[in-house]
This record gives sequence, C-alpha cells and structure tokens, in this order.
Amino acid sequence: MPLRSRAGRQHTADQPRRCASDGGLAPAGVQTLQSPDVAIRYFREALLGGTHWWHALLGAMQRWEHPRENVHGEWFTYLIQDEALDWLLLAERLTVDVWDLLPAHEVQALLFAGIVPVYLEEEQVRDLLGTWKHRAYLNFFYGVTVEEALLVATEQEIRRESPLGSYHEGRGEDAYMRVYEVSQGALLAEYLDRHEADRSISISYAEWKQFVYWLFKRRMQHALPARVASDTKKGLMELKRHYAAAGRASYRLWVDRSPAEGQPI
Repeated sequence: MPLRSRAGRQHTADQPRRCASDGGLAPAGVQTLQSPDVAIRYFREALLGGTHWWHALLGAMQRWEHPRENVHGEWFTYLIQDEALDWLLLAERLTVDVWDLLPAHEVQALLFAGIVPVYLEEEQVRDLLGTWKHRAYLNFFYGVTVEEALLVATEQEIRRESPLGSYHEGRGEDAYMRVYEVSQGALLAEYLDRHEADRSISISYAEWKQFVYWLFKRRMQHALPARVASDTKKGLMELKRHYAAAGRASYRLWVDRSPAEGQPI
C-alpha cells in the first residue's frame, strides 16, 4: 500500500470556494469546486480504457480541484499558500482509490522515492496537468524541493569551510543565517506569528513544507535578483547531484533539455 494507507477512511473534501483567499485547485474565477469523485472516476475509466497509469494520474490531477481535504480527522493540504501543488501528496490520495488497477511496485517507487515510470517532454506534462496545475507544480518544485536542496548545499558548503573536526550537526543553524541572514529560530517565530500557527515544540512534515515555501517567498522578496539567481542555481545543482548519484534520469516530471532557472509563476 502507499505511504499512508487510507483504505476504509472517510474523505471529506473542503467546502466549495467562496472567495479567492480560500484557495482551490481550480483556475481563478471558478466559484464551485467539483466533487473529488470526478477526478477519481476519470482516473479509473482511463485505466480501464488502456491509458498508461502515469498519463492517467496526471490527467486526474488536472481534474482535482480541492486545495485540502479532511481524512479521518486529519487535514491534508494539496495546495500550499494557494499556489504550490504538493503533487506527490495528491498522487498518493488519487492512487488509493484505484489501487487494484495499478502496478504496485511502480506506484510505490513514485510515492516513496519520487521515481516516475515514464519520462515525458515538458509539453506533454503541461498538456496532461493543464497550464494552471503545471504552474502550481513549478511553484512547489522551486519553492519547496529546490529550497530544501539550497539549505542542504549551504550546510555542506559551511562544513567544507570549517576546520577539520570543528563542524558539528548542531551548526545547521548557520545555513539559515547564510541564506536568509536570520536565524532559523527567528524565521520560524516570524512564520508562526504571521500565520497565527500553534507554537508547538515540533512541526509536522506538512507544516515544514509550508514553512519552507514561505522561506522561499521571503527570499524572493528580500534578496537582490543576482543573489536569488545564484542561490536558486546552487539548489538546482545540489538537486542534480543528488539525483545523479541515485542514477535518476531527471529531477523533475520531465526530461530536461536545457538548464532551468525559475521563481513563482
């Protein structure tokens, strides 16, 4: 089964959007969100019709419109800050309901390691996801995936600069100072204040992704354009190294034909 088995649980979708600030996976101007069953029915019918499951999954993502969902009392956010699509989380949600029609080993490779079964051209991915979801995917890619890689790359950079034996794991805080010029603790406090979030001792992985995306947007606002481009490139290079070491063909949903630079669309 997938990462978090949801078989037998009740899925309660968020209420239809009443204003733009409520978010939603539908394009702006759509006032009522269609039932999650629409995307799931499309997914199942496409599979039964012989469509490759990866193509069918991307098509189902295009038809999914709910920004978040309550599953057995726990909220799952598929759209961070109304603009960044957590595509793996949504993929997990959609595959649960058609698990009997899917190749388990390929789906597990996707959900556990992000390994896609078929690499497509970017134009194909855009056509399957739709323009709006493609943009939301890119926002998540640069805002969460690359931002996390930037922090890892910066910590490794500091480690290399440190005298032999002087670096210890507790100095990961230094990476935040170098990238954002503010300590991790101060950044987290600022984030919690702005979002009126619970100041618990630890945060969940879902909350962490939202925090990282907020860090990304904060960096876009406060850093000079040249610094933004340099740091983004550093994160991308770290991501490429990580994927190459694992023997992966690409670090995105498609095969890259040229170097990529980016920021929220």
